[in-house]
Amino acid sequence: MGLRRIVIGHYHYLPGGVTSVVRNMINSLGNRYEFILCCDRSMGVTGLGTLAEKKNVRFCDIPEIGYRDPAYYSSALFEKEKAALRKVFGKLDKKNTLFWMHNHHLGKNPALTAAVEEFSREGESPLLLQIHDFPECGRWSNYQFLKQYAPAWYPISPRVFYAAINKRDHAFLKEAGVPDERLFYLPNSVTSSGPMMGENKQKAREKVRKFVLSAGFRYDDKAPLLVYPVRTIRRKNVLEAFLLSFIGQCNLIVTLPANSEPERPYERVVAAVAREPFFRGGWALSRAFPESFPWVLSGADLTLSTSVMEGFGLFFLEAKQRGSNFWARALSVMDDFPQLTRESLYETVPVPARLIDRPALLQAYEAALYALPLPHQKRRHAAEKMIPLLEKDNVDFSCLDVLQQQAILKEREKRELMRESLGGLKDRMLLFAGDFRGQGIDLQSFSQEAYAGRLGNVLQSMFTVTGETNSFSVDSELILDRFLIPENMKLLLSYKGEEE
Repeated sequence: MGLRRIVIGHYHYLPGGVTSVVRNMINSLGNRYEFILCCDRSMGVTGLGTLAEKKNVRFCDIPEIGYRDPAYYSSALFEKEKAALRKVFGKLDKKNTLFWMHNHHLGKNPALTAAVEEFSREGESPLLLQIHDFPECGRWSNYQFLKQYAPAWYPISPRVFYAAINKRDHAFLKEAGVPDERLFYLPNSVTSSGPMMGENKQKAREKVRKFVLSAGFRYDDKAPLLVYPVRTIRRKNVLEAFLLSFIGQCNLIVTLPANSEPERPYERVVAAVAREPFFRGGWALSRAFPESFPWVLSGADLTLSTSVMEGFGLFFLEAKQRGSNFWARALSVMDDFPQLTRESLYETVPVPARLIDRPALLQAYEAALYALPLPHQKRRHAAEKMIPLLEKDNVDFSCLDVLQQQAILKEREKRELMRESLGGLKDRMLLFAGDFRGQGIDLQSFSQEAYAGRLGNVLQSMFTVTGETNSFSVDSELILDRFLIPENMKLLLSYKGEEE
């Protein structure tokens, strides 16, 4: 197929999902190609590790590709940076080259989105757009930022191909009009590894106990140990993890604090609840003691996830790789694991209506939903989907605003009533805190070998499609409608701390 160079574009290469995908891709393809990694180096490239030292890997530092703050943005800056990006892309646009852009339309930089769209029409090289996250998926500030400056973000030129990391996104893009020959299912892979360390579990538990007590938290020697290895960000719904650990009478370790300013208000709430007398375990333990992380993973009885939004199920694959059971809130990305034991998931944490301030909750949702950066009819439809869920006898904990979640945890009477009413959830959770279970996860399907095979098929397919005869269109409104569901409209996701 003549391919010699792959130009990879992303905002940064800090540790995280996209960087892991890039790292796995380069490792899978080995020395067969030259890789040019475009990013804003000032944001960071530490997630690539020693990969950056390979002879066939080099960087193209593009300051204009990094994150931008809407508060300090302007039309003049947009045009200037779009032109700069197009100039760089033009210089890299050579024979036998593939452009592989990750999350080009996330809404973190409209100039990048617009430059990619222009390049899709004016450049020569094939362009693969790998989507990890959608701005339409509850990221309304990102969506509004894009709409203002770069309203078209699904290129449809004959040179464009799309890759989705989960079956849900693949189905949405196909339904919206991307033809089969231009759309690939490319799930992430996990590296082969067993438990984090060879030390016995009891020794690991003793180490964890010392870390927890040294950090000033409480620990129950007789209780199971749960681990939630995540950053404290809103979509991870950490307060729900606190509630479940209380209901199950468990210790809980949440490993990391927030990593960006928009998450700081939520982090402050979580940090305060973690110091309440009822809590057992540790919050942000890896910040206080970075060396604690492998001990926590090795000593845990169960990996817990209360996340309300994930782009891919890597969290669950990694748990099984290290020999841990998991118990998690059900998400659409679980469809990538068709044999998954359904008992591994829970659908809701029901809160009796008498424990919440329903009028205040309804008022907050109506204000938020009718402020969405969408046409009035779509805002009304969003409200018609969401409001009925808040009028039931029981309201899901994740649908509460952050301060009502906090109140349930801080008020002893409410906390105890939740424990009494959720005995069934406790039993199901602790079922998986015992002996290791397969849970219906086929790790081989997400191995490095399986990924390399899919990757080879993607590259082969791209260079055998006769692009000029395959015109198509993308119905962006359909994609928006598919994501305009209650799961993506929770007040939790837009919490900014104004109520404090």
